[in-house]
Amino acid sequence: MYKSGWVAPPSEKNGGKDYITEERLKEVREAGINLMQPCHSSFEDAKRLVEAAAKFDVDVIIPIENTLKEDFDPNKIAFELEYYKNSENVLGLSLLDEPGRVSFDVLDKTAKKLRPYIGDKLLYVNHMPMYATAGQLNGGWWSPYEEESTSDDYYDFLKSFYEKVKEVRLASYDFYPFRHEKGSCDPRYFEQMCIAKQIASDYDLPLWNFTQVTSWNRDAVRNMTYSEMAWLNNTSLACGVTGLQYFCYWTPFDNVETFENAMISRDGKRTKHYYFAQDLNAKIDKIAPYILDA
Repeated sequence: MYKSGWVAPPSEKNGGKDYITEERLKEVREAGINLMQPCHSSFEDAKRLVEAAAKFDVDVIIPIENTLKEDFDPNKIAFELEYYKNSENVLGLSLLDEPGRVSFDVLDKTAKKLRPYIGDKLLYVNHMPMYATAGQLNGGWWSPYEEESTSDDYYDFLKSFYEKVKEVRLASYDFYPFRHEKGSCDPRYFEQMCIAKQIASDYDLPLWNFTQVTSWNRDAVRNMTYSEMAWLNNTSLACGVTGLQYFCYWTPFDNVETFENAMISRDGKRTKHYYFAQDLNAKIDKIAPYILDA
């Protein structure tokens, strides 16, 4: 199964020192992570990451959100797409994170345009959680004046996506049930998982979920304990999730949101969460085949 790290080692262009090196990708593999999802903005950085990752059997999903345009012409990046298609450790391309309904049409058009250029590579989209508001599901911003979506709303939202964007053949979502208070879990986590699992079953898709690691907007969401990370991994496995995605591997650079240290700090140091994930991944490798084959 895939154990993925969101936010790969960054390049100098993304701030500070260049961390796209074989040493840092070896470190990724030593943590038990076998898939990287970077935030790189250039083909040169993506290519360096792919080549370094290949040496340690780490796959990569490349973000190409700049293709989401009505007039997108894949011929203009045919050389890049050919490289991704021919790279064995490029699992696929990430189109967009947490799209609303307003993006479904252009996602469908872009995916159809890309398919002849990339063969059977994965086209990846991650969905927002069911605690999103109706405005967010439609493609707007979160508002404190809107109620969160209901189970029926959320199921209809996912269904409308997979009815429309048929080239995306994986169900991925994030839902972070642990907030600032320790020992408290949002019970909708289970409802979310049941809905996502139903969608995956309805459309015969693999199911991927996120394991919360890192805080963001520090006054609201904190870093996880070892036990909480284990609980998230194990509940995912119990529901047949075949792709665990750690948020985050490398600490993102603050922009709109603020982040505490992830598995690797911004300046490249291992944190206790690196060792948490390393230990948990070793345990997952032992038990996952039995659970997923049951």
